[in-house]
Amino acid sequence: MLPLTAEEQAYLSDYMESFSPEGLDPDDLASLFQAFAKGDTAAEGALTQFYMAQAAQMAAELNCEEIHLADLIQEANLALLASLKETDPQEKNDTWMRGRIRSGILHAIEEQTQQKFRDDYLVSKVETWRLRLKNSQMMMTPPNSPLMSLP
Repeated sequence: MLPLTAEEQAYLSDYMESFSPEGLDPDDLASLFQAFAKGDTAAEGALTQFYMAQAAQMAAELNCEEIHLADLIQEANLALLASLKETDPQEKNDTWMRGRIRSGILHAIEEQTQQKFRDDYLVSKVETWRLRLKNSQMMMTPPNSPLMSLP
């Protein structure tokens, strides 16, 4: 994907400062997922905190021109929160969660790419019609008419 600009790198650094630097080992994650499955809200909070940092890193790795990094991180966080509310699968784990976050990021990029394509297409059509209108006015307008000065 696209390397981070200095501004994006600074934003990511500031954002990441709000998270604790230590990670969780696979056993800790498995225990948190098990507790979360039993309705433990503290486990949900710990998973959310841990994966928000992971989501930001994933967003930075998938950075692209079509969407700002801050927006990409927000989309990653939305995917994280939505994933925590899903009822299936019954047994969630690290691989599943990372896949859901990555899927959310890629979906946001795809949506933005499609929107940009539609916007560019409309701009192109407007420009084509503007040129056609200008050309037809030039053909029908006497040379000294004020209409000849249309942009």
